[in-house]
Amino acid sequence: MLEVYAIAGGDWLRGNLNAIAAFMGTGTWSTIEKMCIAISVLIVAGNWVKKHNVMELIGWVFSLTLVSMLIVIRTPVQIIDYSNVAQVYEVDNVPIGLAIPASLTTRVGNALIQSYEMVFALPDSVTYSKTGMLFGSNLVAKSTDFLSQNPEITTLFSDYVQNCVMGDIFLNHKYSFEDLLNSPDPYTLIFANPSPLRGVFDKNNQFQTCEEASRDLKSALALDTQTGGKTWNYYVRQLFGGKPNPDLLFSQMIGDSYNYFYSSGQSAGQIIRQNVTMNALRSGIQSYAARSGDTASLVNIANTSSLEKQRLAQATMGHQALRTLPLMQTVIMGIMIGMFPIMVMAAMFNMMTLQVLKGYVFALIWLQTWPLLFAILNSAMAYYAKQNGVPVVLSELSQVQLKNSDIATTAGYIAVMIPPLSWGIVKSMGAAFSSAYSHFSSSGLGATSQAASGVVDGNYSFANMQMENVSGYSWGTNSTTSFGQMSRQLGNGAMSTQTRDGSTVLDSSGAMSKLPVDINVSRQIASAQQQMAREADVQAESALHGYNSSVTSAWNSLQQFGTNKGNSASTTTGADTTESSQDSMARSKMWNAVVANAKANNISNEESFQQLMDESRKGTVSGEMYGNAKWSSGDQLVGKLGKWATGLTAEGGAKISAGVNASSGSTDSTTESGRESHDSRHDTSSQAAKDFKEASDYFTSRKTTTSGNITDNNASSRVDQFAASLSSAKNSYDQYTTSRTRSHEYSEMASRTESMTGQMSENLTQQFANFVQRRAPQDAEAILTNTSSPEISAQREALAREFVKEQVEPRVDAAYQQGRESIGQNMAG
Repeated sequence: MLEVYAIAGGDWLRGNLNAIAAFMGTGTWSTIEKMCIAISVLIVAGNWVKKHNVMELIGWVFSLTLVSMLIVIRTPVQIIDYSNVAQVYEVDNVPIGLAIPASLTTRVGNALIQSYEMVFALPDSVTYSKTGMLFGSNLVAKSTDFLSQNPEITTLFSDYVQNCVMGDIFLNHKYSFEDLLNSPDPYTLIFANPSPLRGVFDKNNQFQTCEEASRDLKSALALDTQTGGKTWNYYVRQLFGGKPNPDLLFSQMIGDSYNYFYSSGQSAGQIIRQNVTMNALRSGIQSYAARSGDTASLVNIANTSSLEKQRLAQATMGHQALRTLPLMQTVIMGIMIGMFPIMVMAAMFNMMTLQVLKGYVFALIWLQTWPLLFAILNSAMAYYAKQNGVPVVLSELSQVQLKNSDIATTAGYIAVMIPPLSWGIVKSMGAAFSSAYSHFSSSGLGATSQAASGVVDGNYSFANMQMENVSGYSWGTNSTTSFGQMSRQLGNGAMSTQTRDGSTVLDSSGAMSKLPVDINVSRQIASAQQQMAREADVQAESALHGYNSSVTSAWNSLQQFGTNKGNSASTTTGADTTESSQDSMARSKMWNAVVANAKANNISNEESFQQLMDESRKGTVSGEMYGNAKWSSGDQLVGKLGKWATGLTAEGGAKISAGVNASSGSTDSTTESGRESHDSRHDTSSQAAKDFKEASDYFTSRKTTTSGNITDNNASSRVDQFAASLSSAKNSYDQYTTSRTRSHEYSEMASRTESMTGQMSENLTQQFANFVQRRAPQDAEAILTNTSSPEISAQREALAREFVKEQVEPRVDAAYQQGRESIGQNMAG
């Protein structure tokens, strides 16, 4: 298995190799290959006709053989990605014409980089093959901007610097400002001996002395800058998010970087705590200067405009190069892999074979010189940063940031020259890529220079359009002088202004809507003092006259009637037919009777059987009738009265039952025979008929039964009742009293009133505007601004009433309930 090394994009390169391997195994590629061979045959045949040169035929055969071997022989390939060495990318069936040059050039380039970095023995944080271009320098530069992500620490630390640190410097002279700026451990210095008198206010608006606040800050910073703290987790996610073991990686990388550049033996937690302390001190000092009215210290121009333009242009281009060059190397490598089928097609023509193969291999070599030059540039910049390093103290913090920024921008600007430098080493197919990149870099430098110039000068222009502007006859000689005042607009639209004397003025007019309707809530407290004197004399006489009358009337009526009637009938009909045989006795008895009768009457047995059947007949009829009648009168009014009187009850009913049982038989038969006999005896034995009948009864029995039942009852009742009552009462009296009233009143009053009133008024207009936008978002603007439409005015009034009901009435009710509950609490008893 061959290995191919890539700076980044290993997954994408694997996809390209898979696509090439799959494409060169399809019928489309086979057709293209045959077409190229046919065209090369025609070209060789034409040259043979012209020159008759045997060497051209040998060269053609050699070219086809070589190209066929490059595409027919396949091998597996493994891609090793610098940016993700833990991932394995394998591709099978890659042609050796693509696999061998790519593997050979990338392995040679990787060996050169590894050997170079092994000789220089740089830590992982500043090694190009492991962490990229100037990773350690950028990590140091970013770490100098570390701020606490805990808002409680940020607010309390800024107040601590302004009230405690500045007081220790200028009032108590515990340490000087120079000591603080040049201290390698400002954390220990500012918390060593805080003032027990001066203090700050915490988040609960409680006063804390500097000594108490220092204890809280030290414990909070210790937790915040250790593994698992809020600030620690924030910067770990920002710098190493998505990596395995990011906490360990962050601790190792930042420790190695500081140890390499500044020979610092501090841990990652100590470095974060130190940088957080420095940035908090710098922020607090700036806030102290602004609060003291030192406006000149807010602006510090360190360089001329031209130098700043040049630095910004180089920084923009350098950052662009550092980001795009490694990515461009990977993209060009993928393009070279994708161009392999075209290279093979061109190599099938013998006059182009060596030139195409040479250009393809040299282009791969040109690409592999880029990582080597990147590693050399990274080593040079890291060595320069170490040799020109300054201590990381508060006074040099800006210089540390500027130095690392300049190193990064200079390295990026020099990296732009890597493609043409590598082109000077290898000359072949890379000329097109190098020319394109030179054009890209020059155009990008011009655009970034122009943009940087505008940014530094503060001139911005976006989509400005001017047409037919007319302005004239303007004349103004007024003089306006204002200084020392800082205004800023808050997130809700209000303005906060800090005046020159340090006072704060707030203007909420920009955060409040002006609508056709105003909603206000007022609360007023009044205190009054009053003195009054009065004297009065009243005399009165009265007269009384009265009359009383009462009438009461009542009437009651009741009428009730009830009827009950019932009827039921039932009929039952049944038929039963059974047949049974007693084989030996009944059959013998019947047959003997038939034979005896036949002999006696001188007839055949058949005629005897028919005769006995006709003469044997039985009929029975039975009937039963039963009658029963019942009459009940106990439910009637008269009947109840009679029952109460006599205790008698009359009932009536009827029942009829009938049953019929009959049996008969008849047989007709005609017989002719040639037998003749004369006998004077002709009679029928009664014994034979009896035996025949009894035997016949054993064989057949039939029974039919019919029964019926009918019941009728009838009952009715009626009650009539009437009651009337009339009561009348009348009471009257006459009383006459003569009355006379005479009044004499004399009043004198003197009044003196003194009052004091305090009133608090709250404007709810903006809350009403937000309420309308939530309730009617589609029509909110029309409802809040349209004053000419009666319909919209009605909607606005309805919404205002609803808003008052939801927002204002609960406040009024709550105030009323509170006042009601407090009534009588101060009364004795």
